[in-house]
Amino acid sequence: MPKYSLDNRFNVKSLFEILLAFVLFTTIGYCEETDRYYLHISSYRAEEGALKDAKAYRAEGYEIVTHKETVSGKGEWFRNFIGPFDSFNQANTTRNNLLKNGIVAYAKVYQRRFGHADRSQVPKVSSAKEITASSSDNKDLPTVSEKIQSSSHIATAIQEEENSQLLSKSSAESVVSGNNEDSPHFYGRNLPKGKLGLDFRHAYRRIPTTVTDRKMTTSNGIITTTSNVPLNTLAVNDFPTTMHADLVRVRWGLFDTLEIFAETGAAYKQLSSLRPAYGGGFRLNIFQQHTLPLSGLFASFEGSYLGGKLDLEYTSNSNDKWHKTSSWDEFDTRLELGWGYETYCFYTGISALYYREDTRRELLDNLPSGYTGLNYQDELKQENSFGIFGGGLMMLSPDLSIKLEGQLYDQYAINCALEYLF
Repeated sequence: MPKYSLDNRFNVKSLFEILLAFVLFTTIGYCEETDRYYLHISSYRAEEGALKDAKAYRAEGYEIVTHKETVSGKGEWFRNFIGPFDSFNQANTTRNNLLKNGIVAYAKVYQRRFGHADRSQVPKVSSAKEITASSSDNKDLPTVSEKIQSSSHIATAIQEEENSQLLSKSSAESVVSGNNEDSPHFYGRNLPKGKLGLDFRHAYRRIPTTVTDRKMTTSNGIITTTSNVPLNTLAVNDFPTTMHADLVRVRWGLFDTLEIFAETGAAYKQLSSLRPAYGGGFRLNIFQQHTLPLSGLFASFEGSYLGGKLDLEYTSNSNDKWHKTSSWDEFDTRLELGWGYETYCFYTGISALYYREDTRRELLDNLPSGYTGLNYQDELKQENSFGIFGGGLMMLSPDLSIKLEGQLYDQYAINCALEYLF
């Protein structure tokens, strides 16, 4: 392996590992504090009714949060939530148990994503903050079950709120109901915390490259000679790398805003010469808009590594037949802006590519007179470091989606993927 290739790859890989570690550790506190799940159980026009309802649930041992919210053109609502929960599964299990046992007549899982700055702007009830009550305040209150069985005001208030579209897509929250009827299962394009996803993707790629170093080895059957080839004697940009890649990607929602993944599969020019490919990376959702007029807008940053081998035969423009074997590595970083609505998601962004390839090209026929063997050892890198990309995602079911994506300039590629959420 040529010296510069080893040094450069080591440095870039080390830098990538440091960057990944930094993202993981610096986002842990933020994600744990800001991404929680709540069960919406009742809504009232009057503050007094919401407070009385909250006390009744506290008497049964439930942790309740009451929020005052204003809906444009519909006035104020006082909403009661059970929670917080650390995961969607925990909240949804509680929801199902409450409904099954008749403790509540209605419940929906809401995912609240208040940033540190947003926490000071959480809607308030009465004079202070979230409502709390001591056990002495619960004296003579009816039980939750008795209250539900003896009164219909909760269901009536909820129906009024549904009619006001407070729970619509334009709400300032992302609704993630138990039956996935309200919104996609992702935050941006990320999986929720604790969720596992499996993707199968096919990619066709053409990467413009430039030769940075070339050596020629010749043999006459007795003596083998290796020499450097001056780059000014060849067209260094005439050696693009073209490949297909079929990869299986395993995704894991470490947090709702941070997804990590690993993938493996095969790269090839012809199906008869499959060679291994492997990689991994992360995607960090750095921004999500939940309020009108830009509801559904998101931004994310992704870093990934992909490496593998290629083995193929081809015919040059001069009708010479060559056998090419290569080992390649790439680091791709992306800054993405997207918009999601119900079961659709569209996105675009810019990318920065670091690509290196070590190639051996052996001439199979038309050897120069007196030679029994001739081959070139080339070092190549990407011709263009920056590019653009864009794509779309459509959910076929709550757990299954299809994605199509294209990329230009740093590489010319088209990807299609089938994504499944467990």
